[in-house]
Amino acid sequence: MLAYIGLLFFLTYVVNIAPKLANLLSYSTITIINYLLNYSWTFKSGKGVLTTSWRYLSVVLVGVVLNYIFVALYVDVTSGRAEVAATIFSCLWPLVSFVSLKFWVFKVSNNVS
Repeated sequence: MLAYIGLLFFLTYVVNIAPKLANLLSYSTITIINYLLNYSWTFKSGKGVLTTSWRYLSVVLVGVVLNYIFVALYVDVTSGRAEVAATIFSCLWPLVSFVSLKFWVFKVSNNVS
């Protein structure tokens, strides 16, 4: 979450990219890093990259769409800062995504031979 918010802040206030585009770029970049870490470290998936990557992408696309809608609505309705909305979303989304990752994307089958 800190990397995402930090990148969003950097792109918005240092690089001067519009908040909605900066949010999309930040979220997407951190998502790729997150997949690599989840695949190799958190879940230590024994499944192939092709199997897990399309499932992961499905979960991520839902997250990207919901994140974009949430941040855009927050910025437009409240005139608030994008990083505040991103922080709120980043506190809620991991609960949904972790369950999806554990029980669908990187699920370990319990087949006994």
